[in-house]
Amino acid sequence: DVSIPGILSSTASLLIVLFTTLFLSMTLARPKSFRTTFVLQGVLLATCALWLFVVLVPMTLFYARRAARVEAFLDGVQLPDGVVVTVQKALGFTSVYRNIPYLSFATILPWFTFLFTSIAAIALSRPPRTSTASNATSSPTPTPRAPAAHARRGRDTSTAF
Repeated sequence: DVSIPGILSSTASLLIVLFTTLFLSMTLARPKSFRTTFVLQGVLLATCALWLFVVLVPMTLFYARRAARVEAFLDGVQLPDGVVVTVQKALGFTSVYRNIPYLSFATILPWFTFLFTSIAAIALSRPPRTSTASNATSSPTPTPRAPAAHARRGRDTSTAF
């Protein structure tokens, strides 16, 4: 039950790591020339996050509600389920997915990957801001402020000596 979603979530997480490493190295190498690709980077990360979400939903449901089916054979004859359960308990094994520690990590940690990848995809998909020089010319000039009457008690601040 869990193996196929596990493989798919690992693949999606690996793609997220590869894309993020590539995007970061490109941006650090030439920051100005790769600013125009931020939207494309956001779309690629959003696609990977969507893929990861689609895989994590059934994986989480399998983890929470299912158990592995254990069968044992001796000389080609299947042993009864009661014997298998007794041997499992005697050895301290469990077939319930939520009681297996490594499956806990394999199910919970990719949700954090999904969360942070989604945040990065949203941040990258926003259009880049224009430079501050162009903002300075388009903003209105500030109006001068009148001196405060209560700045100093008992002194008139409007006259110069």
